[in-house]
Amino acid sequence: MADDTTKSGSASTWPALVDQINQTFNLVRDVFGYALPGGVFLAVGLVSKRFTLAQVQALLSTYHLPAWAAFIAVVAACYPIGTVMAAAAYMPFMLSKTAVWLLDTFSRPSNPSAVRQALTTWLATHPTEVTPEILQIRMRRPKLLDTLDRRETLALLAGSLTTALLGGWYVFCCAQWGFAKIISWAGIITLIQFLTGLGHLRRVAKATYKADKSLAAQAKATPKNNPDSSQLDGLVKAATDALNRNI
Repeated sequence: MADDTTKSGSASTWPALVDQINQTFNLVRDVFGYALPGGVFLAVGLVSKRFTLAQVQALLSTYHLPAWAAFIAVVAACYPIGTVMAAAAYMPFMLSKTAVWLLDTFSRPSNPSAVRQALTTWLATHPTEVTPEILQIRMRRPKLLDTLDRRETLALLAGSLTTALLGGWYVFCCAQWGFAKIISWAGIITLIQFLTGLGHLRRVAKATYKADKSLAAQAKATPKNNPDSSQLDGLVKAATDALNRNI
């Protein structure tokens, strides 16, 4: 009886442990994909002597923050900066995808050319796109996508760090932009990210609908394998994770 109880307890806590690991991985992804590149961008400005630690300390001292609160404030500042770095790195892809999506949405010729077909296929198979097949795999066999998630995080880190290093070199060392110009360009980049993200959000919603429709058809064909509420929650979580990983 004791062995059975132990096995049952292990079985009941294992999904919770896996979910906790996934949440930790998402946190690590955010730290390395956004906060770290933002810190690198600020470090480039610090090394180039465009500003000093004394100036940062003087700025924070006016708010009379304790040391731990000041540290959290610096990390909080690194996160949006890293978000701008990631948006700038992915901007060429997002603009291209938006252009192809608009072309397919408002112009659908009966006999598309080879170039047009290639563009449509390129959009559908782009690594940053979310497909119904991926959503179904993430819901039913999430561990199959562990390698994909890790590679995606590495790609995000590489793109963000590249933008942070090259952008910091240009902004602080070459052009020597002032604070006002940096803020204005950051606003333009985030605006472009928002506008191009709307089309991506629409495509993710469409992929989620197709995945749910496919699962409903499978459940109707095999009544014994009807998806329960936890499976439907898994589909929602898969779509949410896919949106969170997009730039």
